[in-house]
Formats: sequence, C-alpha cells, structure tokens
Amino acid sequence: MAEIAWFIDHIDDVRSDFSVYHRVDEIDSMTADRFLAYLRRLPVYGGAVAFLIQQEQQRAAQPQQSVSQPQTQDVAELMRTDPLFMGMGTAVTVPAS
Repeated sequence: MAEIAWFIDHIDDVRSDFSVYHRVDEIDSMTADRFLAYLRRLPVYGGAVAFLIQQEQQRAAQPQQSVSQPQTQDVAELMRTDPLFMGMGTAVTVPAS
C-alpha cells in the first residue's frame, strides 16, 4: 500500500520520466503489465523518480535532530546545488518545517 501512496504523491514526476525515457505521453492508456514493467525501470535512469528516491534514502540515513534544535535549511544553497532548482533566482535561509 505504501508504494501506491508514493506513486500517487509523485504522479507528475512519473509522467515526466515516462515521457522522457519511454516516450510515453499518455500513461493512462497503457496496459497495467506494461506500465508496471516500465515503472520498475525508472529508478535506474537518473530522472525525477530516481532523484526522489535518492533524496528519501539520504533523509532516512541522516540521524534525527532533537526537538530542542530546530533544523534549518539554506534555501539559497539548495537552489544553487539541486538540479530541480538551478537557475530559479535567489532565496533566503528559512527554518525547515
């Protein structure tokens, strides 16, 4: 069930990767067996789905901070280094929620 929820949460990234790597623009018209076969391959192509999986694995590997120490994220650094945000302008440092 968790896999289905993950898929629904990231459907736009899945659609994008299907378009780029499988040249399929309408995933709704695919048969289930073909769709699942293609879906299983997305993590190895280095697209949006692979990036999301990598980010989740890195987040899971990081030790949890205590409640007394709020986590902050340098948004400017993220926008400079993250391929999804490169070239989108400047930002400020804000506390992570």
